[in-house]
Amino acid sequence: MLQEIADLCELCRVRCGRVFARRTDPELVRMGPVMPAAVSMSRLCADTLDSCSGPAADTAVVRMSVKAMCAEAARLLSLCAQACLASGDEEIRDVAALLTRCADGCALLAGPAKITGVPVPLPEQARQQRVVTSGSAGVA
Repeated sequence: MLQEIADLCELCRVRCGRVFARRTDPELVRMGPVMPAAVSMSRLCADTLDSCSGPAADTAVVRMSVKAMCAEAARLLSLCAQACLASGDEEIRDVAALLTRCADGCALLAGPAKITGVPVPLPEQARQQRVVTSGSAGVA
């Protein structure tokens, strides 16, 4: 599975690099650092996963490092994909689909998020919805 995700990340790097080569495109200028970030992260993932396949992947330190890197990669690549989805350019939207697949693969390798017991503040809108739904639960 590591090798499959590594290959997907490499494909992602190549496709994002190809799109980023059109730097003067106004659509890419508007997106800012999204493409360079996607290129860098997908390269890091591909290289790291390639180097960790085989017997080296069995050590606990390597597994923890890969999980941490994959969790961060999933987050960043997902953000890049969201930015690309808003594009009017067909090729950039195609890259968004590839970035999403890569982010999903990295999230799968990262595994479930650890529960730390630290309370996470809810956004105001979610807090209001929770109060409304719990307040009306007993009303018939």
